[in-house]
Amino acid sequence: MFFFQCPAYQKRRQYQMHMLKFFLLVFVCFGPQLGSAGTANSSLSLIYNDLSIIARITNAIALQKNSIQKDIKARKVITELLKVQTKSFDELMVMDPKKLMNELETVFNISSEIAKGIVTTGDEFKKIEKFNFDLGYAMNTTLSSDVPGLMNSLKSESFRDKLMICKMGTVKVVVDFVRAMTSASSNDLNQIRALKEQGKEVKECLNSIVAYQTVLNTTVENIYQFKLIAGARGFCNDFYNDFSYFTGFHENILLLKNLATKARTIWKMPRLYERVSKMGQLLETISDHDNEPKPDLCAGFIGVDDTAKVLEDVKSPWFQKEISKGKSTKDLEEALEPFGKFARKLGEFKKIWVKFDGGIRQEGVFAREMSALLDVIENYSGLDNAEKFLEEAAASYKKTWNDSRNQPFDAKPLYQFDKKLKTVNEILTFARKIEMLCKQLVKEFDFITLAHVLNEIEKLDLSKSEIKDLQEAINGVNHYDTLRGFFKDFVTFSLHQTELNNLHGSLGDDFTTIVADGTAFIKNSSFSQMLNARSYDTLKFDETLQFFRKLMKFDDSSKKEAKNHFETFENLKNEYFKLEEFVKSLGSTSSALIVNFRNASNLAHTYGRGVHVFRDITEAYERKDAILKSISYDKSVNDFIDQIQGHEHLSKFWGSYNRDEKMNRLLEELVTLEKSMKPFVSKDFETLRQALNTAVNVTGLRGFEYGFRDILDQLSIPNRLNKTYRDPAIENSKQLADLDLDFSSHRGDLLAASMSFDNIREEFNTMFGLNPKNEKTVKNEWLVVVIISVGVFLLLVIGVLLIYGLTERGRNQYKNLYLFYFGKPEDFDKRWRYSLFMDRKDGKNALMDATREIHAINVEKEAKRGAFIDFYNEFGNTALHLSSKRGYPEIVEVLIKNGADRSLVNYQNRTPEQMIPENYQETYPEKVEKYQKIEAIYRKYRN
Repeated sequence: MFFFQCPAYQKRRQYQMHMLKFFLLVFVCFGPQLGSAGTANSSLSLIYNDLSIIARITNAIALQKNSIQKDIKARKVITELLKVQTKSFDELMVMDPKKLMNELETVFNISSEIAKGIVTTGDEFKKIEKFNFDLGYAMNTTLSSDVPGLMNSLKSESFRDKLMICKMGTVKVVVDFVRAMTSASSNDLNQIRALKEQGKEVKECLNSIVAYQTVLNTTVENIYQFKLIAGARGFCNDFYNDFSYFTGFHENILLLKNLATKARTIWKMPRLYERVSKMGQLLETISDHDNEPKPDLCAGFIGVDDTAKVLEDVKSPWFQKEISKGKSTKDLEEALEPFGKFARKLGEFKKIWVKFDGGIRQEGVFAREMSALLDVIENYSGLDNAEKFLEEAAASYKKTWNDSRNQPFDAKPLYQFDKKLKTVNEILTFARKIEMLCKQLVKEFDFITLAHVLNEIEKLDLSKSEIKDLQEAINGVNHYDTLRGFFKDFVTFSLHQTELNNLHGSLGDDFTTIVADGTAFIKNSSFSQMLNARSYDTLKFDETLQFFRKLMKFDDSSKKEAKNHFETFENLKNEYFKLEEFVKSLGSTSSALIVNFRNASNLAHTYGRGVHVFRDITEAYERKDAILKSISYDKSVNDFIDQIQGHEHLSKFWGSYNRDEKMNRLLEELVTLEKSMKPFVSKDFETLRQALNTAVNVTGLRGFEYGFRDILDQLSIPNRLNKTYRDPAIENSKQLADLDLDFSSHRGDLLAASMSFDNIREEFNTMFGLNPKNEKTVKNEWLVVVIISVGVFLLLVIGVLLIYGLTERGRNQYKNLYLFYFGKPEDFDKRWRYSLFMDRKDGKNALMDATREIHAINVEKEAKRGAFIDFYNEFGNTALHLSSKRGYPEIVEVLIKNGADRSLVNYQNRTPEQMIPENYQETYPEKVEKYQKIEAIYRKYRN
């Protein structure tokens, strides 16, 4: 951390940033020309179009085959294509919207019956609520018992100095220095020298600014006690300014009593809160991007619209030429016709879903508001006693506040008291401005660098008599520009301090006496005496008031809105179940072409995921202008993104010191990749494999993932950002929201897809009869018999030797023979190294054994002894693969710290990080926390 803050490093960073700005200017000026060839017909897009044809057809075959074999997960297929969380969707489909609406209608009817004849508006209810709250607060406020002592504290210089943070004289030295640095007069020489001479005081000021919150915390209690006195004074005015409302408030209490009388006879507790609240939660999470399913059963489809392309893909010229090799595809078209019907029905359902999903946020708000109302209503238990309580409260209030002693408040004796309170409030206003200035300075500047610059200035020889020489000497100090920017705010700092000091000085010697007398006057007033009588329980009244306020919001307009929401929900649910049944019926007509396509699901998944990654790379190139624009988001937007909570990967990347470099490096990688793709355009299927292998070289933005999607979500939430800067950032982020830009974490998917080409080609060759027929010609039968006999004999001998080699004695003998005749220095070195991690007692690998036993201490012990950290077991996995798959976070961290290679692939061509189950939240709920820790460890140690 401190390395990034050292002056030498920052100077180098400034140079790098100048270079970045230069390249940014080049991109902005020449970007359209450079990228014009890469828009609609880029090599990447042409190659992706061909790759995606196979992905869609293979995936359609896999889904239809699963349906034929009664092994299809219809709901998972639909939710994955719609990109919604399956678990939330399942729970939502269990709900009965019709029943919920019928029960809610009872609440609406009761509310309508109670509200008959009531002319009180919502605003009037708010006024009643506010008056009751203020009255309760006033009745329960206790003013300081030592007002003179409190006022003496506020008047003290110590209190004033704490509010100022820095000494006024020190701030003035800085202000004079800033002015002198632009002056040509020799009269200002001493102002420049003063900064050096008072360097210690200036650095103390810096420390005070950093610790401003700690300093101000010591003043909080006194300020709070003062505000209670000021509040009591305000209560007097607020209540007596509307004296008639104040004395007649018992009428409002009787209004609630009448409502309680009506409600008691017809009220029925609805018991709807939990269900409506649950619905609101599901509506919020169902389309939450963080819960979006990963490409799995439908990896070959980017979305719903892709499913409708399958039949056209089969008829496409490229498929006819490169896959079917001119053979008729009519049988395949007929075999996939059921899937075509599914695609059409899915397209129709998508329209209903879009209507529903488009209102998800609105639906969520509606459900939240409805559940909030029900929460208050269902938790109110005082209705049976409300009538009696309100009747007694009205009588008590009327008796107390209509007493003959209760007269309008006479504020004349408090004239001087009010002036003193106003002055203190103004002092606190300027103190708040100083606090905000300190907060801004702490956020914007590196105080270690500032202190370093001050130290360097103290070392300068400022004895020369020419002011120009002094200015040049100080301007020549490394990072003085940072200190200059910091000092600019001291002019404002000084103005605030001056105002605060003048106001504090104007309090006068009579300050304590006047405030103490005024407080005593308020305490002894008839107003305070009435408050002390506590005419009724304001909290109990508020509970009753809230019950009726919430209940009366179930009016006719809300009823209409609720019906619309639940009818939309009901329609969606009915259409969904129809679609689900249709998916299950896809395999009602069997097809040999479909059934004989071996490993369809595995091939569709492996190949589809790789093409999915290639699609993101392609789209990143197509939208490189948007990536470039993201570098120039306004500072306020960047600061907002940097502070986003709950998305550590985003804030960590966006707040990194070299974010712009990473963005530009990505753009360079994409341009380079596009050039390297040209030889593969319009080539046969096997040649396209090289495109995937080449795309592996694009690393993207490590750890960023779907960062722009998160940025879009957060910027779209109402915030205080200026629309001028926020809206362009929203529009630009929207263009990139569907891209996972961390390509390095998907190298395994690209490589796995590349390796699946041969199997896919084999299956399509079989489908279209393109494999050469097997012709067997037997000649010289006696020779065949001899060869087979000799082969069998040799196999038997080899088998015996292998069995002997499995024994401890045989194994040792073979090793010794090998080392005796063929041994090389490397072998002896390997033998020596293996001896350090082999368990000599039972022949087990000590590192693997410790991993299986979940013994992190033993793993670390063996690693430090020299055990080969990347040893593969008999199942083709390293210790890091094993610990990642089984959920051993402590062991994963030990292995990575000791140099385990996280890029190694196992026999399935998967890296250790890819061994973490994709849907572990559902399949391994008991290990969710462990897998999350492992993911965090991989992010932590990602280079």
